[in-house]
Amino acid sequence: MASAAIVLAGCGSASSPRPADQPSHPSPPGRSTIYVVDRPTLIPIEAAQHKTGRPIVLPAGSAGVAIAPDRRTAYVTAGALVIPVDLATGAQRKPFAVPGISSPIAVGRDSRTGYLLHGSDIAVLNLRRGTIERSIVVPGIAIDSLLLPAKGQAGCVIGTTITTGFGTGPPVLERVDLATGRKGKRVTIPAFFASALAPDGRTAYLASGNLLVPVDVGTGKVGQAIKTPMRGIGAIAIATNGRTAYVGNLKPQGPHSGLIVPVDLAAGKALAAIHVPSYPYSITDIVIAQDQRTAFAAAYSAVIPINLSTRKVEPPIHMPDGAHAIILAP
Repeated sequence: MASAAIVLAGCGSASSPRPADQPSHPSPPGRSTIYVVDRPTLIPIEAAQHKTGRPIVLPAGSAGVAIAPDRRTAYVTAGALVIPVDLATGAQRKPFAVPGISSPIAVGRDSRTGYLLHGSDIAVLNLRRGTIERSIVVPGIAIDSLLLPAKGQAGCVIGTTITTGFGTGPPVLERVDLATGRKGKRVTIPAFFASALAPDGRTAYLASGNLLVPVDVGTGKVGQAIKTPMRGIGAIAIATNGRTAYVGNLKPQGPHSGLIVPVDLAAGKALAAIHVPSYPYSITDIVIAQDQRTAFAAAYSAVIPINLSTRKVEPPIHMPDGAHAIILAP
């Protein structure tokens, strides 16, 4: 199963260009900025022009990173702390204590509410006050992932069942209403590497080998798997209209075998692959810019822009310390 994460509805390279006079100001409304976790820094990239901004130094020991939709603040987990970081100046603000050690974190659409994973709990944070407002307990599951919808409050958790003697069982998925804490049907799912939630929150998609597996979050029904032309899927992104997914491959076998594959979700069919220069690295994260015309794929040493309309691959943006994740500023 994939490492712990909260997903919103993911060596030896040359240095990327970083003009000293280009500040990392938050992007204005209507313009996308992506942020690449390139530890020990967070690198902003203007999505339309692919220009990198000044790197923001992350707190020591940083693990989870989330960007508030108001594009003013990043929230970083480090140890048992959440540390707010000003995106315009890079200044670190007063941290506050949270349960768990270096947990994944996400920020709600109001920019005031945060979500943190801790064992079988989802801690709901008031980010303005730096307090834990309440906790949503999902009994019997060690939560690995929380998938948040683009609309509404009904997300879902993915984890492993806790068995007698503190062992673990198979992976499961369960719907959770983040406003009320009400739970849905729990369903056993296949082993997977990556996951994503449709924008309407109704369907989760799991990467199981070279298969993209849909799961109805409301009923728990596992749908017909969609086969892709790759050895294994390493990342999934879903367009805002919910019609198309884009998946990236694990462990390309040669210089020309890095792939981004569009998938028609209604037809249940993989479309013609787009070849990308990711070799020898797996594609571990994909985000789609607000205009839905450009995708960005993380392949450790670089972030690769792809024009989805023309299927043209733009020059890779090199990451000196390795791209661990890409975050789209909502």
